[in-house]
Amino acid sequence: MEETPDKKKKPAQTSYLAQSTGAISIAFEIGFIIALPVTILALYGKHLDLKYHTHFIVYIAMAVALGCSCLWLYLRLEDLVNKLKAGAVVSKQNQSKENLGQEKQEDRAEGQEANKEENEDE
Repeated sequence: MEETPDKKKKPAQTSYLAQSTGAISIAFEIGFIIALPVTILALYGKHLDLKYHTHFIVYIAMAVALGCSCLWLYLRLEDLVNKLKAGAVVSKQNQSKENLGQEKQEDRAEGQEANKEENEDE
């Protein structure tokens, strides 16, 4: 009884829709990371300006918002990069396991062929 060689498994590919949805969600997330601190602190700074009859607190609030947005954005992008690196490492490990599995199958096939030849010689 002959064994049929396994077909090569293609790595799971994500569809175009899944890729574009992921990109759009990241874009919206970055937009919110920038817009939320600026909006909140600008409104609060304007409120304090009206309360204390000044004109500079809103500018200080905007500078603080810019710093908060930059820090938040840096942390989020760092997290995304780490996830991408982890995914790349996992895919490399899966590829090496597949290659090792193929080598084992080839070794088994060679061993079976050798056994058949020995049995035929006897």
